[in-house]
Amino acid sequence: MSATTSRDANPQGSLHTVVSRRSFEDWIGGPPYERDLYRWPMDETKHAWPGQYKDIAVQLAWEAWCEAANAATLARAAKGADPATE
Repeated sequence: MSATTSRDANPQGSLHTVVSRRSFEDWIGGPPYERDLYRWPMDETKHAWPGQYKDIAVQLAWEAWCEAANAATLARAAKGADPATE
């Protein structure tokens, strides 16, 4: 998933939330976690995982952060689409 600057913005025509990598990095890099935020360079010829975090725990946390944001967006959309579920 690509990151942009707005956590709550949706790409036009999509129910997927565009997640802020900066918000995530502020959270995971700050106390009490203070994890390293190093990412593999974007050179696909030299690195198998370009752009991903070198620390697998941070990478998995990033992926979970993105999925949680998308799940919340889908839940809001489902609520709005079917008033009987409110």
